[in-house]
Amino acid sequence: MDNYFLEKRFDYTDSDGINLIYCGIREKCYGHKYNKHKLDNYILTLINEGSAEFDINGKQTVFSENYFYVMYSKSEMSYVTNEDMPWSISWLVIEGTQIESILNMIGITRETPFLYIRNPRKIKSILDEIFEKTNRIDMTSKMECISLLYSLFAALAEEKLVVNSNPHVDRALKYIHEHYCEDISIQQLAAYLGLNNNYFSKLFKKNMGMSPSAYINGLKLERAKFLIKHTDMQINEICEAIGYADQFYFSRIFKKKEKISPLNYRYYK
Repeated sequence: MDNYFLEKRFDYTDSDGINLIYCGIREKCYGHKYNKHKLDNYILTLINEGSAEFDINGKQTVFSENYFYVMYSKSEMSYVTNEDMPWSISWLVIEGTQIESILNMIGITRETPFLYIRNPRKIKSILDEIFEKTNRIDMTSKMECISLLYSLFAALAEEKLVVNSNPHVDRALKYIHEHYCEDISIQQLAAYLGLNNNYFSKLFKKNMGMSPSAYINGLKLERAKFLIKHTDMQINEICEAIGYADQFYFSRIFKKKEKISPLNYRYYK
């Protein structure tokens, strides 16, 4: 189903715990934007499909399919989706004094408000179950929704242990998302972490399922696609903006991934 959006309000609260306010799903929406404003609550989102350019407190980064991210209370966040890709997400709006400490224990923080989910099926299943139970009028279902929030946190903590339990990988991810538009080398990353090049590369691939170069190139290409579609920048300017010194190398890896040249991508669809 294209361009489908549904939001539900939750009408049961636990004054001593974590409360669910809204939950929603968005399926295959194109050109969706979330305008910047300060939040009073926390928005927890799983990206099921698509890619978006995010501005988090003035810092730009890219998140795509299988990322789980948190919009923190009192922080400023906005995003613009890649208009040529369907945008599908599952999300919750929650409040409570315990939330930030729980997220911190999981390893999701204001400085690194995201987690790459290698197997999102369990997370998606919990979000779907919360969505399905939200509008039931029986008290059992409403209490189950609150219980499912804690199940979600437990599943995220488990995923964190599987995906990037190593503090070196955590630091590398934070550095990459802050500097991916620069010319980052494996040697530079390893030196930043105080690790041997080969050891760091193996450690990253073990935890993330891909090499550091593949991860960085993926972010660069998503940023390039956004700039191609949303700006009038020339291809050589975009190449420079995302940290590639060689335009021909950029064009080659772009075409290998997207099956179309950067210039043709601008006029595609």
